[in-house]
Amino acid sequence: MPRVGLALHIHDAELSFLYHRDSLLKHRRSENETLETSLAFNATTAREWEASLRTREDIRFNGSDSHHSTPVDSFAVYLKLEALGVLIAEDRRQGCLKTTSKSYEDKLLRWHKSFYQNNPADQDDELCLLPLWHWTFINLLVDVDKIESAIGRDGPERGFQALEYITNWAATKDAARCMMHAFLLQRRLEALKLDHTPALHVPRIAFSAAIVSYCFITYGPGNDPLNGASNLINTTHPEFRILGEHVKELTYLSRLTWNRTATSSVTAATLCVLNGLLEMMGVWGLAGRVAKIIARLIDGEA
Repeated sequence: MPRVGLALHIHDAELSFLYHRDSLLKHRRSENETLETSLAFNATTAREWEASLRTREDIRFNGSDSHHSTPVDSFAVYLKLEALGVLIAEDRRQGCLKTTSKSYEDKLLRWHKSFYQNNPADQDDELCLLPLWHWTFINLLVDVDKIESAIGRDGPERGFQALEYITNWAATKDAARCMMHAFLLQRRLEALKLDHTPALHVPRIAFSAAIVSYCFITYGPGNDPLNGASNLINTTHPEFRILGEHVKELTYLSRLTWNRTATSSVTAATLCVLNGLLEMMGVWGLAGRVAKIIARLIDGEA
């Protein structure tokens, strides 16, 4: 039964992201609540499951900095990250995200620390959690629902209404920050092995990264690497300071020149790559559908 409940929380979160609606299940707001982790989740008999609960090994997930928290496995961390994404979106719909955004940022930083404490640097990210972490920051910094509407999901009239939000957003520092997260998300997906089946959320977040990049490239101020004052790649944000060597990958993005009349180089480095990655994810039908949308954006038909 615990396995069914945990899996339902994952699917519930993914459906809420896809349809931009509140989740049907209650996702945890407290960082101190218990989540059954792999020891109980992977039990194949009732006796093994009972033993896992009695020993209390690897069963408590605490995202705080407490020295008394026990190690957590990747599945528990996955559930925590999905829950944070759901709660961010629900706070936005309720109009209170401005007051809670700093709290979510702190939780995401603690999540990253917890992830690396329990995953050796040379261990594969089998559940594609680091790309999901980057997407959750994107979700915190922009209304993905409005971005989808702006590229035509709801028709011309609603798209025009959402476009005002997008053009205002594209001129902010949050927009450049989103672009950096989208690029790092893309780079994490590029690192997946060819024989690796991507996690359930991967097509969705790759699509989000593509349309965020598209809107920023199309409506943003552009980038001139020869002019330091206009360079948009600012790695002083807290989440970039903890990335270590990975943050150096943003150097490639900062070297690209683009403006509203010349976007081919940055489009090739972002949208085209994401589109190619989605086309290779044949195991998920959603990947092929959203790849067609990105292809239209690239061709300028949307």
